[in-house]
Amino acid sequence: MTQTPGDADAPHHQGDREAHQRRQIAAISARLNLTDQGLAELLIDLGLDGRTCEALPFLPLVYVAWADGDVSADERAQLLRAAEAQGLDPDGDARAFLDDLLARRPADYFLTLSVQALRRIYELLPANEATRAKEDLVALALENARASGGFLGLLGDPVCADEHRTITEIIAALGLNTPPR
Repeated sequence: MTQTPGDADAPHHQGDREAHQRRQIAAISARLNLTDQGLAELLIDLGLDGRTCEALPFLPLVYVAWADGDVSADERAQLLRAAEAQGLDPDGDARAFLDDLLARRPADYFLTLSVQALRRIYELLPANEATRAKEDLVALALENARASGGFLGLLGDPVCADEHRTITEIIAALGLNTPPR
């Protein structure tokens, strides 16, 4: 059987699924320095693997971008610039994963799972680092939401009500007490 480069790790038989799952858990765990198998399994449920798991911190931003029903070119560019500024390879699989999510709206449960995963990862950090990481995520979400809002960026709040609501949900799910600013 001939494999294409993209399916080298894909299971081809029913019996291979468990081995494939173990390989993906190991790859994610190694890439993110995780010891929690359940957390690695949650990331797999999100559609992530060892090559795409670096997209995880940006998944809530994708949901904010979709909050008003579509992703503007400015929101897309802002989110991808932020991801690249944080070290995401512009030619890598994680970037391609984000591109797909920005092209097709993920299901609503996707936000819940991605924020749950991030919160669990943040719980592994020292408290001050976790708080800073959460606040940075919220700041990026607000910056991204402002990218396409308002009339020419001049009139009214550039962040629409749906984006505010989504950001507030993220804040609550992360366990922050900070309202969006």
